Amino acid sequence: MQILETLEVTVNKSSLNVSAPKIIGTLPKSASAENFLYSREAGILVFSAAVYDDHDIHTVNSQDEVHAARGTSAYVFDETFVRHWDRWCGPKKNRLFSVDLTKSDDGTWHLGDTFYRPLLHTTHVGATKGVHFCVY
Repeated sequence: MQILETLEVTVNKSSLNVSAPKIIGTLPKSASAENFLYSREAGILVFSAAVYDDHDIHTVNSQDEVHAARGTSAYVFDETFVRHWDRWCGPKKNRLFSVDLTKSDDGTWHLGDTFYRPLLHTTHVGATKGVHFCVY
């Protein structure tokens, strides 16, 4: 499970103040989310996560357990792109997700509980962190 936290940062002329982290919410177990991008105007947090072919971020943990207990370490590849930099391309693929993330007037953050899949049934690749996705 990944915990999302916020830090309040204030900058004065001669100092930088950082608050203690506050938990905003959690992502589903084994989500392995990365490449976060937040739109304050829209109140939406977008991120990528490695998921199986069902594109369901909630089933990653159970499918990881099934995959680990498959009884072999062999892979059969249907594509020629079998290795990406320093890791093998396994059964999971990076997919984009979004979730509502808003800040109320009292400064409290609210993370939604519905994870949307804006590019469902498309293929996209994020080569490295900080690089935008290419949609095919």
